[in-house]
Amino acid sequence: MISSSARQGFDQLLHQGLRSAFTGPDDSVTDIVPVASMDDIAESLAVMLVVSSYRFRLMMWIHFEPDAATREHFARLHGVSLDQMSGQAFNDAINECGNMACGALNRGLGRTFPHVGMSTPYVLDCKSLAHLHLLQHGHCSHARLTLNGNTRFHGSLAVCAYDRLDFEATAEAEVEVCGELEMF
Repeated sequence: MISSSARQGFDQLLHQGLRSAFTGPDDSVTDIVPVASMDDIAESLAVMLVVSSYRFRLMMWIHFEPDAATREHFARLHGVSLDQMSGQAFNDAINECGNMACGALNRGLGRTFPHVGMSTPYVLDCKSLAHLHLLQHGHCSHARLTLNGNTRFHGSLAVCAYDRLDFEATAEAEVEVCGELEMF
């Protein structure tokens, strides 16, 4: 039901979203690579977002560990001190970046599929993702983003198709990500 071209497109859009939302001007992307399964992802929390259309539902998770290195990355990314990146400020920062990553994916899909909508971010314990197979998805993939040689984030997506899906993702030009408000 989901063509190989569409699977590649979903994966490409996931990679573009991770790259655009989680990197700052001083970051270098060491690599972004596919990950074989959820078993290879060790982070304890994930931001979940959903992109829906009449033809599919795509769930996206950004896996992270709420440790000092992650808080330091988000403090640098948002231009605040490490002391300011705790509690609700940290949750807001990770949700905002997850929202921007999913927004990039949503815009990429909107070029092909009319009437796509995006949910608000929600943080989940990654233990709940052990039940991902119950969604009976037609495509699932995972990717690891490594920044500056050590900071890592994982992204996952699962697509449930209600109709045949076939499209080709186009390479999106590098744009400066500064946040946006989407109304739908």
